[in-house]
Amino acid sequence: KSEYTLLSGNQIAVLLSDYLLERNKEFNTSKKSPLVVKSFVTTDLVRAITERNGGLCVDVLTGFKYIAEKIVDVESSDSHFYLFGCEESFGYNSLKGIRDKDAVSSALLAVEMMSYYAHKGITLQQRLDTIYAEYGYYTEQVMSFAYEGASGLEKMGQIMQSFRDKKVGQNFAGSTITQIR
Repeated sequence: KSEYTLLSGNQIAVLLSDYLLERNKEFNTSKKSPLVVKSFVTTDLVRAITERNGGLCVDVLTGFKYIAEKIVDVESSDSHFYLFGCEESFGYNSLKGIRDKDAVSSALLAVEMMSYYAHKGITLQQRLDTIYAEYGYYTEQVMSFAYEGASGLEKMGQIMQSFRDKKVGQNFAGSTITQIR
């Protein structure tokens, strides 16, 4: 009997970030450090892994266009190079020439990662458990709210305005949006 575990978008982001950062340490000859870009609603475990491996993790607003902006920004950086971008909604990118989430290259990257760990006799769940043991356990919860009628529309407008009133660089959900240069 074969069993499988359905991984969340955050768990896949963690595994891919960990894998790319580990392989980067083995093969990168550049003096630049890796940049990982994530949406601010993506798990901060990606940040912990990136920073412990000598990289910079930058949070951006939700939407891959904001990750793409950081790919462009880092092209002129003397200190960093783009390694990976991710969103908790199963959006990933490891190619600086692609300015959007890319399912084809991400699927190939996932197969490469699975092959690498399979060669070592490790399942993805075992690697994920090792990451949790090393960095701590992170949890996630998706919440959905329904606002009906005219009063609901007004309430949504107030909520959205409160987000718009925040300035870039202010703390959103425990993270800071960072400028790279």
